[in-house]
Amino acid sequence: MTFRLIKIFLFFICANSNIFAFQYDSLFIDSTKKFANKEFGVELSSDLYTKWAQTNNSEILLFVSLPYRVQKPTNVGILDESKSKKEQYEKKGFITFEYEFYCDASTLLKERFLSFSFESISFIMFHELLHNYIIQEKINIPYELNEAACDVIGNYCTLKYINYNKRLQKDKVNKMIEVNEKTYEIMNKYIFRINQGSEDVDELCDQCNTELYPLSRTYDDFQKIRFYRAVNTAYLLKNSNYCVNYFLLKKVLLKAKNIKEFLKILRNCPENKNDYEKYLGQYV
Repeated sequence: MTFRLIKIFLFFICANSNIFAFQYDSLFIDSTKKFANKEFGVELSSDLYTKWAQTNNSEILLFVSLPYRVQKPTNVGILDESKSKKEQYEKKGFITFEYEFYCDASTLLKERFLSFSFESISFIMFHELLHNYIIQEKINIPYELNEAACDVIGNYCTLKYINYNKRLQKDKVNKMIEVNEKTYEIMNKYIFRINQGSEDVDELCDQCNTELYPLSRTYDDFQKIRFYRAVNTAYLLKNSNYCVNYFLLKKVLLKAKNIKEFLKILRNCPENKNDYEKYLGQYV
């Protein structure tokens, strides 16, 4: 009984400090941050991924969009607020959806985050560290470019990181990237058709559902959570032209040959869609 109480006491000490519950996670995350700092060519805040969130629950964001029109969400509600706001907007004819997540740019730690594979943790960290880099360096780019760039870097850095950290398995990293990109490709088709405004959104989402189903059976734990609502209006509206921009920015990164050059290009990217597509086109 005494031993059990000591274990509980130690757990609470660790859970309420900057010490990780599992030492190997601490070392792994520390090396991942150092790798990102080197690749990005900037010193990111030492506080990132060192503190625990107050709750281990996922957060639910409510996004709102006009029917038959893919656009940046006009409203965000959190947790319990989302239900009443969801009803209010639906009565006005808006399309609404909830998006569940365990990690964001605040980079606070949760047990669920640490339960993912090393490959997924690497992807998440590189994705969110780029968000922080963009904020830190005050780079002004559209929402859809920001998200797409973070996914490009998430996949690219994780692939490079194989050579620096033996905890990652090459076959698992390759599979993760392959499944991510196949999901994006399928999404692209339906985002384009929804943007045309001549077809029923719900019907298109059902079609997307059907096409993604065989692929969804190959998702790992993180992808299952990330793409849980990927097959309905939620993902299509939330990500706008995110998937399309992913492949454009991937070409830019491969042409740039390294992350530092890619980030220089990103820094000078215009905010207007027509302008940034023309600007990025010259680097493909």
